[in-house]
Amino acid sequence: MVEYLRIFTEDYAYIGEKEREDVHREGDWHEVFHCWVLEQRNEDWWIYLQQRSLKKKDYPGDFDITAAGHLEAQETVEDGVRELREELGISVSFRELEPLGVINYQIHTPDINDAEFAHVFLYRHPGTLEDFSIQEEELEGIFATRLRDFLQLISHEKEHIPCVGYVQRDGKREKREIQLKVGDMGALPPTYLHELKKRMIPTLPQGLI
Repeated sequence: MVEYLRIFTEDYAYIGEKEREDVHREGDWHEVFHCWVLEQRNEDWWIYLQQRSLKKKDYPGDFDITAAGHLEAQETVEDGVRELREELGISVSFRELEPLGVINYQIHTPDINDAEFAHVFLYRHPGTLEDFSIQEEELEGIFATRLRDFLQLISHEKEHIPCVGYVQRDGKREKREIQLKVGDMGALPPTYLHELKKRMIPTLPQGLI
């Protein structure tokens, strides 16, 4: 089945629709949905990152937004919540999300020509890491790290930070502890991470950072 995306000018003016494969080859601006999932543990906050499947064409094995995906031509931003259900196995309503606005960014490499308007949200998960049932076709695993550490990492105040979580294959989970570096998040350019921190901080409890 051919997937179509809405395409835009760099000023976010709607142009029309195009096949997803052509959009990525030609570098057209298009829309995506990003949701960063947080969890409160006592007085501290943690943030979840997905590890992309090792079978993914782009950035296999890299660490990425908790749940994310393209908005197809017929979808609204509200439809993006399906990504949490598909990738993490949790049902969330759009009204439970906290909007951080639209972050636009580009990635140009010999293999990728990507220009995205990302509708970015936070979701404060009331449960734990064990609640997730990950989509193995898309995710290798799911990990958590202290939000304070994550923000210091993307500001280059730290070279690496500890993450705990699990990888999953054929429904079997294997616990892992890793040291995450900025370079492990290849799908997230510095401009995006800088803007993410800038917009996230005002939503957090005073004194966290």
